[in-house]
Formats: sequence, structure tokens, C-alpha cells
Amino acid sequence: MKKEVLLLFIMLCLVAARSTVCAQAQRSQHTATRNITGRWSCASKERVTNQFGEKFPSWIFDLKLKVENNQIKGDYLVSCPLHERFDGNLYSGDEEDFDIKGKWVGDKYIVKYESSWGANVTAYIKPITSRKIEWRIISVKGGGSMAPKRAILTKER
Repeated sequence: MKKEVLLLFIMLCLVAARSTVCAQAQRSQHTATRNITGRWSCASKERVTNQFGEKFPSWIFDLKLKVENNQIKGDYLVSCPLHERFDGNLYSGDEEDFDIKGKWVGDKYIVKYESSWGANVTAYIKPITSRKIEWRIISVKGGGSMAPKRAILTKER
């Protein structure tokens, strides 16, 4: 009887230890993906052709993000090569005046910004892996926005 109780006790300790280790591993993986500081980019799969027969993505979307604690800030640029239209000021050179600002909520960043076309936009940025993030617009109020409603961006090297 004592051996059985001792064996049961050891098994329970092993299960508890395994759960603690797994929970710590999940937390460390989760917090590691929160820091998405860097440059991110994607282009539409749809191609447009100019008058010379050259094919371009219909839009290109770039983000430059900086994460500190639970806060995120950054700049964006949406460009349409064929029509030479754009939204955002990613390359303005002003390192202190960020368009995008937000914070970590649950498993993603909720961000807000005003587009170059006068819209107040709310979006989320969700880390997928250390090299991929998901962008999704939640709401657009007033004006317009050229940013894609949903995009998967890849981290630039």
C-alpha cells in the first residue's frame, strides 16, 4: 500500500512539474513573438500592367514598427506603382512622429492612425511567427484609406 501511494505521489509530482514547464514554455514563446520591431512588407497578388507591358503588384504595403513594453508605434506606406498614389509617410524621415500607435490586447496589437485621406482607422497587428504578422482593418471612419483590409506581411532582413 505504501509503495502504491508513493508511486501515485511521484506520478502526480511529475504531471505537475510537466504542466509548469509547459506553461512556462508557452509564456516564453508568447512573449517572444510580441516584439515585432522592424520593417515588414507585402505586395498584392493581383498584377497590373502599364503601357509598356511591365507587370507590377497593384499595391505594396510596408510597415516600420517599434515595440516598447506593451506599446507599439510605427509608420506605414501603401503605394500603387502604376497609379503613383500612396497613403502614409513611412519615409518622411521624422523618427519621433509616428502615424500608428497602439497597445497589446489579448494576442494582438490594436492600433489606430489617421490615413493621408482623412480616415480614422483602427486595425490589429497579430504576430503569426517571428517572420510573419497579420494586418487586419477593424474600422474606417470618415475619409478613405488605401491600406489593405487584410494582409500577411513578412519581416525584411
